[in-house]
Amino acid sequence: MSLLCHKSRVSNEVCHKRLGHPYSRVLSYLLKYGLLNNKKHSPSTMFSDCATCKLEKSKTLPFLSEISRATHSFKIIHSDVWGINPVISHAQYKYFVTFIDDYNRYTWVYFLQNKSEFFYMFKLFLALVDTQFSAAVTILRSNSGGEYMSHEFQSFLQSKCITLPQSLDLPTEFSVGNCTTIPLVKKLPTKSPMKSLCR
Repeated sequence: MSLLCHKSRVSNEVCHKRLGHPYSRVLSYLLKYGLLNNKKHSPSTMFSDCATCKLEKSKTLPFLSEISRATHSFKIIHSDVWGINPVISHAQYKYFVTFIDDYNRYTWVYFLQNKSEFFYMFKLFLALVDTQFSAAVTILRSNSGGEYMSHEFQSFLQSKCITLPQSLDLPTEFSVGNCTTIPLVKKLPTKSPMKSLCR
């Protein structure tokens, strides 16, 4: 480590950058015990005004969720595919997909044996919306997983006039799908300790 600041007498700022922006107390420790061989600067003159460190600690400001809320049912649907479940069901289901109505947060859950069944289940969901509610989905929001980005799925969405915003455009809306999926996952069965007793 001392080689980084050994050959020439460099400032604490340069040492801080060369060492990969460590916390001030780390740099203070190195200076205090002479590990940087830079006795010109004492720990009391520690460099603490690093723009990179400040930027790294900054957080994104919250977005207003009311801005993009749907004005009626099925206008905006949030979707998320979850799997593989560590415990396979009796019907061999390993995945599930959720469809969440942005307007009232009503949720549909479809179980899948394979991830490739997602497209078929999405068509079933659209048929349900059309026949049972006489409505049409106009926006589908997802986490931009592979199942949502396939060429076949994108072409189908275009034929149905459904837009799929990219995750970089609308970062906060995708948490709706995730926030619904997490409680569902917590309710899934886990490996039972009784299994080993029944052998």
